[in-house]
Amino acid sequence: MTTPNQKDRRRSNTGPSLRQRADAAYKAKEPAEKNAPEATPSPEAARMIIRELRVHQIELELQAGELRRSEQELNEAQRLSRIGSWWFDTATNEVHLTAELFRMLGLDPASAPPPFSEHHRLFTPESWQRLSAAISRAQVLGVPYELELEMVRADGPQGWMLVRGEQVRDARGLVTGLRGIAQDITGRKQAEKALRRSEERYRELVNNLEAGVVIHAPDTSIITNNPRAMALLGLNEGQMSGRQAIDPNWKFLHDDHTPFLPHEFPVNRIVAEKRALRDMVLGIIRPGSGNVAWVSVNGVPVFDQRGELSEVIISFVDITGRKQADDRLRENEERFRVFFEDSPDAYLILEIKDYGKISACNKATEAMLRGSRAQILGMAIADVSPRRQPDGKLSSEAAANRIHDTITRGRNNFEWMHKRLDGEEFWAHVTISIITIRGRLVLLASWRDITDRKQAEQEITRLNAELEHRVLERTAELEAANKELEAFSYTVSHDLRAPLRAIDGFSRIALDRPDTELSNAARQALHSVRDGAQQMGRLIDDLLAFSHMSRQVVRKRRVSPGTLVRECLETLRPETTGRRVEISTGELPGCEADEALLKLVWMNLLSNALKYTRPRDPAQIEIGCRNDGEQVYFVRDNGVGFNMAYADKLFGVFQRLHRAEDFEGTGVGLATAQRIIHRHGGRIWAEAEVDQGATFFFTLEPRKTS
Repeated sequence: MTTPNQKDRRRSNTGPSLRQRADAAYKAKEPAEKNAPEATPSPEAARMIIRELRVHQIELELQAGELRRSEQELNEAQRLSRIGSWWFDTATNEVHLTAELFRMLGLDPASAPPPFSEHHRLFTPESWQRLSAAISRAQVLGVPYELELEMVRADGPQGWMLVRGEQVRDARGLVTGLRGIAQDITGRKQAEKALRRSEERYRELVNNLEAGVVIHAPDTSIITNNPRAMALLGLNEGQMSGRQAIDPNWKFLHDDHTPFLPHEFPVNRIVAEKRALRDMVLGIIRPGSGNVAWVSVNGVPVFDQRGELSEVIISFVDITGRKQADDRLRENEERFRVFFEDSPDAYLILEIKDYGKISACNKATEAMLRGSRAQILGMAIADVSPRRQPDGKLSSEAAANRIHDTITRGRNNFEWMHKRLDGEEFWAHVTISIITIRGRLVLLASWRDITDRKQAEQEITRLNAELEHRVLERTAELEAANKELEAFSYTVSHDLRAPLRAIDGFSRIALDRPDTELSNAARQALHSVRDGAQQMGRLIDDLLAFSHMSRQVVRKRRVSPGTLVRECLETLRPETTGRRVEISTGELPGCEADEALLKLVWMNLLSNALKYTRPRDPAQIEIGCRNDGEQVYFVRDNGVGFNMAYADKLFGVFQRLHRAEDFEGTGVGLATAQRIIHRHGGRIWAEAEVDQGATFFFTLEPRKTS
């Protein structure tokens, strides 16, 4: 709608008046009446009336066109500014909306505006509650309002508008309605929401950073900081807020542990120099505890639009572990330097990238090579070696292979022929390892002069050759002796047995002939001759068996000692005839042994037990095995025993601890048993007391050592 004043103003600004333009239009429409002869008054009056009506019609048409153009301009301006207008008529309770406001609410501008009773559907409940309260205050109290409201657009997506409203009064001062404007602020609200989300994410990121962050004002007072900064500085929020970097309670250390002066503090330097600070290492002495936290500090100045300093942002990362590691590394490097330089062994540093060039050496190397450090540095291993190694390989190629092996395995040990700078060659034992020095990989070579040892080895090699030659000679002599022993055994077996058989046979014939008259003394003598011949035969058999034992091959397999014992007892059963003999056999675990030889051991031990228990009634014999970390078999009896003072003679050939008149035997049985046990790698021994019996023990494997 347009007021009369607005109409006058619009007219004053359009050049010729509407009446003038109407007359001009009328005249353009008139026919050649103008040149017609003057009519009578009555027709003239009629024409005047018609003329006035036409002019008024044209004026109305022009006014309507102006209004349409004005409305179009208003709508276009509102569309471009995204601002719509509205007015509310309290008399009719109608709301009038401009086209832009229709579009803002998602409504079709060609449709009728919704009645006021339906306007609550255009906003969220919370927004409508605030808007309806503001409208009531404006109507009743005349209070203008400005609200940001969340729209529920008819075409779907929600949005935001800024609404301003005020009272409208007539000339009498009566309230006739409300009017106002509405601006679409959806983009701004979305930007604000995105900004809030960004700020929240930024705040969350800063608060969860492993780095401490402190923001200072230009006077160095603290504006804000994150929790990590408080933890690293050892302060709480109250102690941090507003504190200035010039505060004397701050105690910082340089990398070399000397204290910072106030003007050296990071924020003070940035304020003074107006430029960023990068990677400053700083030690923080925490209040109270006195502990030092080492940090790497970065800082940047922030300037406003005028170029004035507005903020200083300081960030620092805890590098205490790295700093301590660096300090230890420096200490280790210093210890390594002292060790390297003062070691009695020669040491070299070889550069991997320079094909084993010597980049460092110690005093011992100078002494070993008989040259100065200036002469040695820059040489390669091949330069301090003869042209060829003793195996004929070129030293340069062999050195390259050794270095390659070291790089592959990480460590290498070998012996090497070196050459001193005066030309003398010498042997060295070389150890090469890969180490890291100040971040680069190098080879550390230690070498020791082993010329004396190599000469000793050569002498040992010569002596071993001589010894081997002597062993061959002794072996040949032993083989000859064995052949002689075999010849002797053959002689004993054949040549000695024949006379003994003849003596025994002729003595038996003389005793058995009925026509021979012999005195009792003669008969007794012949019996003695026969006994001696038979004893001599048994002795020869035992000697031959003992001799054969040394040459017999031991064939081990899994053997059951219990089975062998039962077979031996069955063979010895005649020895128990007419006697009370109690034999107990315990568990005898299996073993690895030559079955025939082991049976001979059991036979000797069991026959001795039966022999030396003849005076006992009953005779008691115990057979068993105990485990003392090894299997120990034993035969225990309650016989006549023996004196342990003579135990060293027990296993000797022909050694007897009892009279032949009391107990028969040749004294070879236990010697044979001992030899069998020794050939199995075991041991045999005895424990006894006179008239208290005896126990014989044996093992079949070497004693285990811890």
